[in-house]
Amino acid sequence: RHHNDVELLRDCYGEVRVAALSYRHAHPDYLRTSPDRSVYGDAGTGELVATACMHSVLRTSARMAGVLGHLGDHELLDKLADQVRQAFRRRYLSQDGYLLGDSQSVYVAALYHRVLEHDERVIARQRLVELLQQQNYHIDLAPALVHALLPVLTAAGRLDLSYMVLLQTSEPSWLAAI
Repeated sequence: RHHNDVELLRDCYGEVRVAALSYRHAHPDYLRTSPDRSVYGDAGTGELVATACMHSVLRTSARMAGVLGHLGDHELLDKLADQVRQAFRRRYLSQDGYLLGDSQSVYVAALYHRVLEHDERVIARQRLVELLQQQNYHIDLAPALVHALLPVLTAAGRLDLSYMVLLQTSEPSWLAAI
């Protein structure tokens, strides 16, 4: 998508397909356990973040299959991604629209990896803003999600918060070391 390099997709598609389809067997309930808590978050959030990431991998793999004309794989991988999304929502989303774990990490993961419906995204964005404000606009994210915060805030129309978070100079922040 970024480099318009279909040949690269062809070269790596076989391995991507095998890896993506392995989720079906490794996680028959469509919920992924966190293999590395230091990357995906603590015991309370790691599995939610890992499951959201699994959804994204399956969705991206389905898109690759579609670009390459593998329509059967596209349908299969898209269906698997949807099953992960539904399992995620059943397991981690409360009746009132809030996510279990109530942290910056869970809201950024759900928003970035697109596992929520429109009205659920509204609640998630609002709660993420509240959590950032409570932390005085400092990040408190699992390492696997640090890259996703600014795009999530920008997509939510909160460029102002993106800059507030980015320009913090006290720990924890990107500019603290500088």
